[in-house]
Amino acid sequence: VALVSGGKDSCYGMMQCVSAGHQVVALANLQPAVKDELDSYMFQTVGHEGVALYAAAMGLPLYQEHTQGEAIDKALVYRAAEGDEVEDLFRLLRRVKEEVGVEAVCSGAVLSDYQRLRVENVCARLGLVSLGYLWRREQDSLLREMMAAGVQAVVIKVAAMGLTPEKHLGRSIEELYPQLLELHKQYGINVCGEGGEYESFTLDCPLFHKRIVIDSSEVCMHSDDAFAPVAYLRLRQLHLEDKPGGAQGVPVGPNPCELVVSPCHAESMLLPREPQCVQRGRHMWLAVDGCRELASATEQTQQLFTAVAGNKAAAFPRLSPSRYLFPPPSPQASSLPQAGAGLTSPWSTSTLLTWLILLR
Repeated sequence: VALVSGGKDSCYGMMQCVSAGHQVVALANLQPAVKDELDSYMFQTVGHEGVALYAAAMGLPLYQEHTQGEAIDKALVYRAAEGDEVEDLFRLLRRVKEEVGVEAVCSGAVLSDYQRLRVENVCARLGLVSLGYLWRREQDSLLREMMAAGVQAVVIKVAAMGLTPEKHLGRSIEELYPQLLELHKQYGINVCGEGGEYESFTLDCPLFHKRIVIDSSEVCMHSDDAFAPVAYLRLRQLHLEDKPGGAQGVPVGPNPCELVVSPCHAESMLLPREPQCVQRGRHMWLAVDGCRELASATEQTQQLFTAVAGNKAAAFPRLSPSRYLFPPPSPQASSLPQAGAGLTSPWSTSTLLTWLILLR
């Protein structure tokens, strides 16, 4: 299930999941109970009027719950607290798991540890895997990658110096990209809006069978500050229109193990037996029997395994005292990714503990 707000990040996170071979079977969204914009620490609520069309454009079921957007426990490491907005997420994902039987949750988290840890907390409590393909990506290259991949989104909220309701609301990310770079240089804003500088709404992407058209909207002032006014668009009327050829789809990469097994052959002296692809749930992993400590491996093999494991070489789970599992690299490209780039983030504390328990 994909957590969606209507914004570009959750959309591109879905695209990355599909590219990695996962199947998105449902969408989940938390909508405001009373007003449009909740200033939530966790969820984008502006643009909630269009989320139903977002699901219709993909032809997927949409699960929604209401949230008051209130944070009871504001500590970095979250503990379940009655009335907290995180418990609204727990209730929502529990319903999706019970009704659909999903195994993992996809989110568009890029930078916020506060948000990531709370999603992982809920996933751990429900026995789900948290997939965060955008996590800690460099924002300029990530935004350019989104645009090149066909994510078409418009700005529906501004809340930063240099961004104004008159000039920027309703304009496409592609139009504003040069200005976002300039504002980053001048004021240090996050190019992807990770500091809350702006919010977006996706009108089209390769996963959509139809594109969303905004027919009418109105500007709502949240704070008329002289230097950094905060305003958002209330989406009054929208409709879907056909796309030539329908959904383009996201290309799925090759069997990820093929990207790892072949390079291993060149250094087979390290391995008593050939590496094997093994399946755990829907994921393919590389199982290596009798692999020596990485410190004794040649530089080429060390770089290979470090890139594959996202620079977490000390945390490889074992199937047995001599059998290790290495996660596959991102299938988006034929070469190995930068350490940690585009991976499913299987090394979070909660997920790693789950793996170790299962593998024992």
